[in-house]
Parts: sequence; structure tokens; C-alpha cells
Amino acid sequence: MDKKKDSTLVQQNMGMSKQDEIKKLRERIEELEFVKDFQQDIIADMELITGVDMSKKSLPKIVAKEIALKKKNRLKQIGSISALGYLNKPSTNDSKLKKKEQVDHQKLIVMVKDYRKKVGSKTGGIKIYTELKKDFINTNIKIGRDKFYRFLRLNKLLVPKIKKLHHNNKL
Repeated sequence: MDKKKDSTLVQQNMGMSKQDEIKKLRERIEELEFVKDFQQDIIADMELITGVDMSKKSLPKIVAKEIALKKKNRLKQIGSISALGYLNKPSTNDSKLKKKEQVDHQKLIVMVKDYRKKVGSKTGGIKIYTELKKDFINTNIKIGRDKFYRFLRLNKLLVPKIKKLHHNNKL
């Protein structure tokens, strides 16, 4: 019986040492991956600065592809070139659309609050949408029912649900 106990203890110690060894190897792999990423970042930065693609000529294809991806991501972050090579600056149309959308949102808030003052503060979102739909068209605001409902939720204009109280009158 003593041999069985000893053998299991030895096996447990061996298992623990294998677990520790696996843990150390995983840590080492993480360190090496960090070093690899760091080196690739440096190479990508140098290629961007100098304009010379040395990685394609001197490194394996897989590593060169990873460096090319890092360069594209770096250029996107900088905002000078997109992945397709075009300028990645926000266009004036985008900013005009955002300004129009903000103005439309302000108009919608005013419309909803005015309608609720006239009709009642507890008017629900879908009923308001159907009543104000003609006004949206007149003011050139294009919004669907679901988007309008999301808009009401974001601006905290939805009517809160009435919570039913449960009464237990049994004796």
C-alpha cells in the first residue's frame, strides 16, 4: 500500500511540474509574440517614413503580409490614406449630413414636446409618430417609425410604463 501512495505522490509531483512547465512555455510564447509585434511595428514605421518596402524583399511572405497590414492600419489611424489608397479625410458632405441630422433632431424634440403639450403628456411614441408624420414630410425630415422610436428612447421622451402593484388580500 505504501508503494501505491508513493507512486501517486510521484505522479502528482510530475503532473504539477508538467503544469508548471506548460505555464512557463505559454508565458514565453506571449513574450515572443510581443517582441514580434513590436519589431513588426518598428519595421512598418520605418517603411512609412522612408517609403521603401524592404520587408517584401528580405522577409518571408507571411511576415511581409503582417507588416503590410500593420502599415495599412497605421495609415488609417493617421488619417492620410485608407486601405484603398484614397485620402481618408472626412468629406464636407459627411459633415453637412451630420449638421442636418442634429438640426432635425432638435426640430423633432420641439415637435414632440409641443404635441404633448397640446394633446397630453402621456401620448405614446407610435401615436405621436402617426400624428406628426405629415409635419415630418413638410419640414423635410425623413425618419421611419422604428428610428423615431429609438430617437425617443435616446432622448428620454418615451412614456414610462405603468407598473402594476400586486395586492395579496388573502388571509
